[in-house]
Amino acid sequence: MHDVLLVVLTAGASAVAAWWGGKLGVQRDAEKLAQARAFDRRLDWYERATRALQRYKIEHTRYLDSISRADRTAAERHYLSVVNCFREIAPTLQECILYGTPATLSVFLDVL
Repeated sequence: MHDVLLVVLTAGASAVAAWWGGKLGVQRDAEKLAQARAFDRRLDWYERATRALQRYKIEHTRYLDSISRADRTAAERHYLSVVNCFREIAPTLQECILYGTPATLSVFLDVL
């Protein structure tokens, strides 16, 4: 009887330990996955922000160049491009609160 009780207790303790270890393992993996997804979203935001700022800077430079050449038609066209770029940048700038740092926001505002 003692041997049977020992086997049952050992099996029960092993089952509880396995369940607990499995639960901790799944919890840890879920946290790692969440952190990886957060990093991916942040990286995606930085890539989008960089592309949007570059487009804005290019169009703004073209606009200023057309003004300096007194090319009214080109200036109007580039002005509309600058406005469109700014419309693309606005949501990205709002996302800076979630994904960026205060230093990143400062750079963003300096460029604009």
